[in-house]
Amino acid sequence: MRLDRQTAANMMTNLLRIRRDKGLCNNADPVSYYGFAPEDIHSIHLWKGKEEGIWFRLNDGRVISEAAEPCDPDISLYGNPSSRALGA
Repeated sequence: MRLDRQTAANMMTNLLRIRRDKGLCNNADPVSYYGFAPEDIHSIHLWKGKEEGIWFRLNDGRVISEAAEPCDPDISLYGNPSSRALGA
């Protein structure tokens, strides 16, 4: 699924707030935490196999999880039998 810049910025901010509230991080700045800016996002994935979550596919081909971890960029990994990767 493609995101406009403001939606991407809001998503990054909200995901970071959730992680901070759970005590999973202390960073105050989404760009510092994730290591990319909203305009670097090409699309997002909502599934990786049967695992539900959010993965950011960046313009340079990298994929970063909602936990700010690098993930395998192989597009065939993202989606499940009823919901293939969006925005691909």
